[in-house]
Amino acid sequence: MDQGEFVDCPSFLNQFCKLLDETELPANIGDAIAGLIAVDIDVHELKSVLSQTRQAMVEKLKNHGAESTWIDHAQALYLYTLDQFAICSVINSLMFSPHRNAMDTLPSKRLVSCLPFIKFLDFALLSLPTQFRFAGRVYRGIKWVFPSPQEHDPERYFSQGRSVHFFACKPASKAEAAMLRDHFCGREGPRTVFSIDATDAYDV
Repeated sequence: MDQGEFVDCPSFLNQFCKLLDETELPANIGDAIAGLIAVDIDVHELKSVLSQTRQAMVEKLKNHGAESTWIDHAQALYLYTLDQFAICSVINSLMFSPHRNAMDTLPSKRLVSCLPFIKFLDFALLSLPTQFRFAGRVYRGIKWVFPSPQEHDPERYFSQGRSVHFFACKPASKAEAAMLRDHFCGREGPRTVFSIDATDAYDV
């Protein structure tokens, strides 16, 4: 279930944003991934993959007219998409914690250990050349209905004027039909598709 993406947790949100702001921007991709060992990700193997793919990434950036992109930033984005290490799934599982609302102190130590990578990844996106910027309609699908399958009332739950935070570092798609894929909504069970008018997004 993906309902953890939208549960109101102002305390968690404020604490998380404060910690992220206070986290020093890693100097390079090696420093950015160092803390991931605390969430059981094989950092040694990550470094091996980075080494093996670095030159190919340089050529790929050149072919896309993006030579100005720092290779470490490109590799951070690449690592985040690899199923082999499931960095995306690990971070999002911590962001979806069912105990978020009850947190009176800081987010979990495991999530805190991911903050250098999250900050580096965020900065990598912000540093992308203009040809990767996008504004327009995108879609995000999740396997849940709101507020619950027993009380399905999205009009009430997402009332006009309400602010919604996505507690996840997950992608959206420009193709509405892609929502039928299993890693979005799939074709069975509770499902919700969000139509988002993005004003400052990244097409990578």
